[in-house]
Amino acid sequence: MTRWLLLLSLLCPPALAQMLEPERIALLSLQGHWLGEWELPTPGSDRPLVVPLVISSTLSSDGNWLVERLTTPAAQFNQQIELDIPFRFAQQTSDRNFHRERLLVAMQYLSEHSWVLVFEYSTLQLERPVRIRQTWTRTHGGFERVEEIDHQDDKGENWVLRQRQRLAPAPP
Repeated sequence: MTRWLLLLSLLCPPALAQMLEPERIALLSLQGHWLGEWELPTPGSDRPLVVPLVISSTLSSDGNWLVERLTTPAAQFNQQIELDIPFRFAQQTSDRNFHRERLLVAMQYLSEHSWVLVFEYSTLQLERPVRIRQTWTRTHGGFERVEEIDHQDDKGENWVLRQRQRLAPAPP
């Protein structure tokens, strides 16, 4: 990431380099290799299923998408994250492809390695309207993605944890 910004600063006038939006800089900071775990709810249990997770993230050839390769002991799949509005999210697994436009509803940006982005989108799950919230938090020591769900056809707002990924940079 630092090399990319250095190259940008050498090739572009300073005013152009400063036009990079903080949310784009935040997402670009996820390039590289990450190791950690993926927590998924286990039906009928208070304890989540915890699966080892490896993520490799690179910039697409057109520079508009972060391309991720997620690997668990049981599966591998690709996903792409758009770096600009509408922050589309595309996922390709062996049995399905989907994409979703997300709304960036909150952001706190302190630096390239310290930020929080909160995305939301609406969809149907098992014939029920739901709202999905994805909170991505980057710290100097790692990265966490939390996904929560709120069923829109019940009373009030009740966000329930859907999944969590906790990752640290892979050693060189």
